[in-house]
Amino acid sequence: MIKTISIFKNVLNKQLFSKSSLFTLQYNYSNPNRYFSSSSIGVLNEKLNSLNNNSDKDTKIEFYQNYFKNQKELSKTQKLNKKDLIAYSKSYCTLLTDSLNDRNNKHFTAAEEFCQWLLQECKDENPQDLAEINYALGFTSYRLSRDFNVVQSYFLNALMMGNNDDNRMYIILSALADLNRTRHNPKESIKYYEMIATLTRRYIDSNKGATEKDLKSAMEAETEARVYKCVGKRDIGEENEAIEELKEIAKEYPENALVQYFLGETYYRMQLFENAYPYVLKATELYGKIDTQDYDVLFKKYLSLCIGSQLHFCCRKYKEAYYMVQQAIDMHNILKEKSLEVGEEFNSNAAIYSSSKRAVDYLNFIEQRGKRYSLRTNEMISKADLGISKIGIVKIQTISELESRLQMLLKIVSNRNTDRDNIMQKYIKTNSIEICNIMQNLIQNTLASVKTLDQNDREADSFEHLSKITEIILERTCFFFKIK
Repeated sequence: MIKTISIFKNVLNKQLFSKSSLFTLQYNYSNPNRYFSSSSIGVLNEKLNSLNNNSDKDTKIEFYQNYFKNQKELSKTQKLNKKDLIAYSKSYCTLLTDSLNDRNNKHFTAAEEFCQWLLQECKDENPQDLAEINYALGFTSYRLSRDFNVVQSYFLNALMMGNNDDNRMYIILSALADLNRTRHNPKESIKYYEMIATLTRRYIDSNKGATEKDLKSAMEAETEARVYKCVGKRDIGEENEAIEELKEIAKEYPENALVQYFLGETYYRMQLFENAYPYVLKATELYGKIDTQDYDVLFKKYLSLCIGSQLHFCCRKYKEAYYMVQQAIDMHNILKEKSLEVGEEFNSNAAIYSSSKRAVDYLNFIEQRGKRYSLRTNEMISKADLGISKIGIVKIQTISELESRLQMLLKIVSNRNTDRDNIMQKYIKTNSIEICNIMQNLIQNTLASVKTLDQNDREADSFEHLSKITEIILERTCFFFKIK
């Protein structure tokens, strides 16, 4: 899914282009077409002087669109001033960039159409001007989720043809990295993220006198690039190396939600749920503290809630799972609304829940399962404790063996997760039928041993208690290993 490029949130700190007087000049918008008879940038600037400071961005964007539409018509009968066109295309695209998250697709569609026409009109101009147009096309086509190869070609042209400063380089490289990551080209994304990390580190080291805000943004950008580089390594099969590097980043930035999330997600994908658990919960906690409407951050928060609820469920923490699924549903609905605002088609197939309805059904299942399990667990533990205590007072030589066997069985089905998981690992490589046979044989041997006890040396109801315990153990064992 194409999501908002997270690095664009820092664009406002350092403008891509030298802005025209658009934001400080005033213009009476009542009749803009009367100024479009001339392509002179001086005339247009003069009229932009009266642009109302309170005009919303849609009004300003529509002004540009009318201007370009008029120029396109004029091109049929007269020669255009292409330098003026290119200059205004810069300001136009800057206006779109500055308001990336609240723009409608119609604006980007119009921008793409104009830039494609302009590229054809200016095909014989100098490479720097062509680089500007390619950059604008790359940006708009990316925002409109156009074909990967088309979008990449625009950005690569801008990269090779333009005299790009560090800020422009950063944005182009970030777009290329994000494109390859979301299109499942991890090897290419690793290459670009390495370049971004180097670029941002160079800025940090050479700009000690920069404002604290700028340095913080640069450090966040470097950290993000390092994290996504590790994600690329994970996706090409280098999970262990990726995990070690992510852990190093987590030590440097323990409050960074992104690195905590990907550490947890990587362990989760490897089905190492116990390892994933603390990182996912930490990511969920950190994302919960971030007050933002950034689409990418909200989406990561949603995924961390989804995975976190699954991990709670695996650990039989049903109340926690229930609560987290409720949060995931709320976030799901927020993202759906947000996707309409930014023109994204929200696709939660990448998440655990594909729809709110499915999440609600799952939530109800968790609630019911939690109630049943809580009652049965308490009953099982109380009966087990009673049964073991009664057997324990019987003075026979086999008591230690019986206690050992019962303890192992109880650990597997109790809520002592660490013990259960450790024992489970001994059987995990065998299939379900073999596991079932192992457990049944163990239980049958235990019962057979109990039957050999001297009837006079044990209480009359101890065997009944033990039988109930073993039945519960067998039932829970079958459920645990999904045996019907």
